[in-house]
Amino acid sequence: MHAEALDFVSRSLAGGVRGLRVLEIGSLNVNGTPRGLCDGCAEYVGIDRVAGPGVDLVCDAADYDGGRGFDVVLCCEVLEHAPMPELVIACAWRALRPWGRLVLTAAGPKRAPHGCDGGPLAPDEHYRGIEVAELSRMLQDWQVVETEDHPERGDVYARAVRP
Repeated sequence: MHAEALDFVSRSLAGGVRGLRVLEIGSLNVNGTPRGLCDGCAEYVGIDRVAGPGVDLVCDAADYDGGRGFDVVLCCEVLEHAPMPELVIACAWRALRPWGRLVLTAAGPKRAPHGCDGGPLAPDEHYRGIEVAELSRMLQDWQVVETEDHPERGDVYARAVRP
């Protein structure tokens, strides 16, 4: 996770997470993690499709329910690797309590393709940069949606609240 994306997450969590339950979708720590920004949270659960550092539960976001039990969902640098990114957004929706917050970073179309492990893209691996307009459409049922487009570095960011 590069510095600008981590800074966006940090600014988005400026109110703190003390006593809150936090879910991170795509938590495998390949090149940095937002976990350190959540000191004092009541619980931090990281899910990913593969086991490794930062992963508490191995599962696909498309199948994870979360039971509307989380106050914050972090999804950093995941959507570009998901063949159906709307399923990742649906996971966040299912996991969040009403008025829970989603904080999301993703690669935009101008970022060079890269693999889930931070290395070169594997021949059978999905990768597609996310347009900010597409992200806005995926969040159309959410409230207080704020998006940022940073084409100069190939980033798109979003904050949203689950009604």
